[in-house]
Amino acid sequence: MKVAFITGAFPLISETFVLGQITGLLDRGVDVHIFSYEQPSRAVCHPDVAEYRLMERTSYLPARLKSRGLRRLHGALAGSRFCVRMPGLLKSIRSWETLRGLLDTPSCSLAERLRQEGGFDVVHAQFGLLGIKAARLKAAGVLRGPLVTSFRGGDTTIALLRNPRVYHHLFHWGDLFLPVSRFLRSRLLACGCPADRIVVQHSGVNLGEFPFQQRGLPPRGAISLLCIARLVEVKGVQYVIEALSLLRQRGFDVRLTVLGDGPLRAECEGLASFLGIGDRVVLQGDCSRARVRHFLEQSHIFVCPSIIGSDGAQEGMPNAVKEAMACGLPVVATDTGGIGEIVRDGVTGHLVPQKDPGAIADAVERLVRSPESWTVMCRNARRMIEEQFDNRRLNDRLVHLYRNLAAKALAGRAELWEDEAHRDLDMEMNP
Repeated sequence: MKVAFITGAFPLISETFVLGQITGLLDRGVDVHIFSYEQPSRAVCHPDVAEYRLMERTSYLPARLKSRGLRRLHGALAGSRFCVRMPGLLKSIRSWETLRGLLDTPSCSLAERLRQEGGFDVVHAQFGLLGIKAARLKAAGVLRGPLVTSFRGGDTTIALLRNPRVYHHLFHWGDLFLPVSRFLRSRLLACGCPADRIVVQHSGVNLGEFPFQQRGLPPRGAISLLCIARLVEVKGVQYVIEALSLLRQRGFDVRLTVLGDGPLRAECEGLASFLGIGDRVVLQGDCSRARVRHFLEQSHIFVCPSIIGSDGAQEGMPNAVKEAMACGLPVVATDTGGIGEIVRDGVTGHLVPQKDPGAIADAVERLVRSPESWTVMCRNARRMIEEQFDNRRLNDRLVHLYRNLAAKALAGRAELWEDEAHRDLDMEMNP
């Protein structure tokens, strides 16, 4: 099979779920080509990018111009050149939504590169808003083959809050929709996603990369809390910093390590300093996968303090929580988005309300005061990850979904060719 992945930026160290799908498909003999709207700084890069020589499979689309007037002019020129190469294309443009796909320079470049590659069995947009761009090209007839779209969080919660009909065009032209949680699935169904074309497809965990180890309290020294999150509003990192301050006030010797970077770094550093715990909070920034594994192995409790953002953003289902559960860390997490589907209170972790540092501190204190509860809870968590989030099984399932779509598309084309052949024969016999 030949599959096109459409991404916003590739490779991103924070999007290992995309990388895991790509490498998993390559391992299964799928010919994957990556088309990215942005080339990020690769100061920290996953080793699989080099091992699988993924940059040789990646094409970067031209940047979108800042000036609206220049964007329109450049897009019109690019679109007109593309129409010249495909006679009859203008006849398929029946709506503004379709035309927009040919007046956007990066998307027009995407269409040209897809055409040059000779077609794909499946085109997979990795986020909802990228699916919209692909749907416009499919409506214009320049993107052939089934269109699959993954939904992962903000592309569902924020986008649908701003405009409940934002995916109306995509729902019409898309062939399969893959939200990463039941929570996102319910949001999409409520806004008109066809129920017969939506399947929950979780992001998986490489279980070999995150082996289970039984945890317990350190015999001496500080208790190490770990948070893996981009420093943006929806991740709620400030609330775990406040919870650490409360725990210190209660007499607990705790420290916090945060892996990840973002625009709120200075704010988080300032908050820790203001609370007098600057020496107990370490913001490590973006880390390699080896460093992430190191901190998962060395920490005692994992905290996920995600919130509902002021823009409506919510988590789909954070991979960092799954990785912590896979390697045996007891988890304290907030009940937002799809987190409650994996962290079941008292069974696979502790679930607390959002934006409540006191509740986070209480849950951590319960774990510290009852270390005997860790064994069963952490083994339950590991079992859930093995049964529902094993990357191997999920990638096998993704290939199965692709093959079904490709077979249906091939059958549809065969039926169309047969109808055309009957029409031609009928015209010959009845001129």
